[in-house]
Amino acid sequence: MMKMRVWHKLFMAIFTTSLLLVVITLVLTRFSFNRGFVDYLNTLDINRSQQLVVALQDHHATDSEWATLKNKRRVWGNLVQEYWQSSEADSFVKPPPGEDGFHQRPPPRHKQRGNRPPPRKPLDRQRRFVDLTFVDENGEYISGARNERKNKLEIPVTKNDELIGTLIVWRSLDLSESNSDADNQFISQQKKSLRWIALMATLFALLVSLLLSKVLLSPLQALSTATRKFADGDFSTRVDLHSKDEFGNLVNDFNSMATKLERHRDARRQWTADISHELRTPLTILAGEIQAIRDGIRPMNEDSISSLDTEISRLNKLVDDLYDLSLADSESMTYKKTSQDMRKVVEDCFANFKIEAQEQNLELSYELPAAAVQVNIDPDRMAQLINNLIKNSLRYTDAPGRINISLKTDQDRAVLSISDSAPGVTDADLPKIFQRLYRTDESRSRKNGGAGLGLSICHKIAEAHNGTLVAEHSALGGVKMSLQIGLV
Repeated sequence: MMKMRVWHKLFMAIFTTSLLLVVITLVLTRFSFNRGFVDYLNTLDINRSQQLVVALQDHHATDSEWATLKNKRRVWGNLVQEYWQSSEADSFVKPPPGEDGFHQRPPPRHKQRGNRPPPRKPLDRQRRFVDLTFVDENGEYISGARNERKNKLEIPVTKNDELIGTLIVWRSLDLSESNSDADNQFISQQKKSLRWIALMATLFALLVSLLLSKVLLSPLQALSTATRKFADGDFSTRVDLHSKDEFGNLVNDFNSMATKLERHRDARRQWTADISHELRTPLTILAGEIQAIRDGIRPMNEDSISSLDTEISRLNKLVDDLYDLSLADSESMTYKKTSQDMRKVVEDCFANFKIEAQEQNLELSYELPAAAVQVNIDPDRMAQLINNLIKNSLRYTDAPGRINISLKTDQDRAVLSISDSAPGVTDADLPKIFQRLYRTDESRSRKNGGAGLGLSICHKIAEAHNGTLVAEHSALGGVKMSLQIGLV
């Protein structure tokens, strides 16, 4: 069994709906035409009956009991034929009345002289007797059709404002009851026209359905093609569609996803390359120094052991940072949060680096508020964050220089700022400073520059405490790191 594609389903849905509308329109049109044409025929019957009413009024003058009409059906037929059909004749001259009060028939053709009236149209004999009935003022049957249909029109026949009888015109509700050749020909033409209209409308609906299906599914086809290219690894694929509907939103989401995935792929490639480089550097140094000792180029003394230990420590620090960062990414880093006075954490971190700052000819100072600053934190992780920030300032600040630590409260938040003096960071580098393995100056030695993971870990720790960590220019000429955490 062939699997239906979306194009087929959409085409069938549009075409079926269009075809259904065509059918409904044709049915309603035919119904309206039938009713309208029946009303038209009945209106003609009513107009024709007026002359017959006048003839009946004239007949009543000589036959007040309607005896002639009751006993002579032919007389009623001639009367109906003469006055019912005369309303349809283009021109008709009535013959003089006869002795019985009725108009005589025209003389035979061979006896007519001079100008003769045009021949009358043939009478529909079924309608002559079926559509008309005449009753007296009491409703008693006089002549005409004995019809039991409910749809009728009663036309009173009066003389001197006195009811002398009633002419009943039976009204048709079905075109099949119209046996006039002209009527049937007209109805046949209308039915034929409706069939042609139905055929043309169906073909038009088919064409429109095809075009709409193509147009509506073109964005989906473009997305499908782009998705296949994307699955094959072409992350540069984009869909060009300028539309404000749901398809446009879907295309925009796809392009946005493609851009982010391409950026992540590039970052992953860069990350892999940077990690390989960071690991290779200490390993290369270790291998070189060990080989130099083996070859006797470098003696095995305290200095060579210290150099080896330095590279091993740097390698261990890089591995530890990578491990911490992987825990932070997977949200597996443990936090034991308790209510702590932030001043105590800052004082402990300041004490850790006071001597190192003096040795580097850097002035390290701090400003703390008099009142306690209670925050809900993991003291060990917060100390790791503050230590990394102070260490980063010590690493990059030129001597002689200044590093200032400031803690204050701003409404419902605690604000910790660590500012250092020159050198600073350019505006272009500030947004990138928390990226992994990013250095503002690639020419720095790894002895001073580190692996570039510390600030990334700090940013993750701040997020885990529902806080923010931002970098901005410092009033001292360097960089200012601002940490904000909610107060308890």
